[in-house]
Amino acid sequence: MKRVIRYTYYSWDLGCGCCSDSASTYDMWEDGRLVEEDQWCEWCSNEEELREALAHLEPFEVAEDCEWF
Repeated sequence: MKRVIRYTYYSWDLGCGCCSDSASTYDMWEDGRLVEEDQWCEWCSNEEELREALAHLEPFEVAEDCEWF
């Protein structure tokens, strides 16, 4: 089984022009099929931090198109 994790960090304006919010999630793919979508994850700024945060899901590969914090 090949497991791939795609991490996404994103932020958005709350509408007033001075405040924003953010989220940090991952999607998990197994054998090319999405099995978990938009799961919360702690903020990660690189692959090493992501592997530490999701150690319970090892082994997995990290997608090339992750969007880091």
